Amino acid sequence: TILVLLLVAAAVFGEVKIRAFHREEVEVRLRTAAELLAAQSTDLLAGRADPKTVDTHLRDLGRATGLRLTVIRTDGTVLSDSESNLPLGNHADRPEIIAASQSGEGLAWRQSATTGHYTYYLARRLQVDGRDVGYIRAAAELEEMERAIGTLRETLALGGLVALGVGLLLSFFLARWIARPLEEMGVSALNVTSGNLDARIADRGPKEVRLLAGALNSMADKLRQRIRSEQHARSEIETILASMAEGVIAVDGRERVLLMNDAAARMLDLDAALQTGETLWQHLRFAELERGL
Repeated sequence: TILVLLLVAAAVFGEVKIRAFHREEVEVRLRTAAELLAAQSTDLLAGRADPKTVDTHLRDLGRATGLRLTVIRTDGTVLSDSESNLPLGNHADRPEIIAASQSGEGLAWRQSATTGHYTYYLARRLQVDGRDVGYIRAAAELEEMERAIGTLRETLALGGLVALGVGLLLSFFLARWIARPLEEMGVSALNVTSGNLDARIADRGPKEVRLLAGALNSMADKLRQRIRSEQHARSEIETILASMAEGVIAVDGRERVLLMNDAAARMLDLDAALQTGETLWQHLRFAELERGL
């Protein structure tokens, strides 16, 4: 989930950056073209230039730069266009023309009513002796930006799939690297609880797993020492009881045998001393008591 979110965030951030960079680059191209055509367009608007010559120049420059170039009067009438034949609709209501009439330069991006393509426009106001005579407009279609963004999306999608696959593969091996020592710990712990006091837990894997293995081994060592100590103490007690001539029996509240020596077994006419946990009444019979009942 985190990986997917990071990829989506990278895609959004990358798309925003590409759009901003591409628009800045297009804007520089549009301004350069407008500056190159400003003088000739002003002469055309003032009636000092041949319309055919200007139209040919606009078309040649438009093909060379990949831009659409237009000369427009102050009333919105199009005098020349590098891509479309005249007459064209009035351009006085275009946002870039309105902005240029107010501040000298206007920028806008929208779907072109003539070509139908999403286009970035820059219009510059032209003057003669301080009087507005019209505008030179340069426009660039943003298909190149959309292609770049499409390529970015495809690259990120492919990279995301590869990263996701690699991440899943690494996660699998990481899980196995952590799980295998834990599984071995479980087997070793079962061996200890089953009576194999010499079983050891392997301290392999990550640091945390090794620390856990060390703690379990330490607990197993203490348990091993305690059990052996109790076994030794019990062995001593059994040795003492076996050497006594008196019969000794220890039982709990349920008449289960805790201790019994051989002397007690002989006194009770048993073949051998009862083992710990056996019930006394199951092995002893009192004939006189049974007859009385």
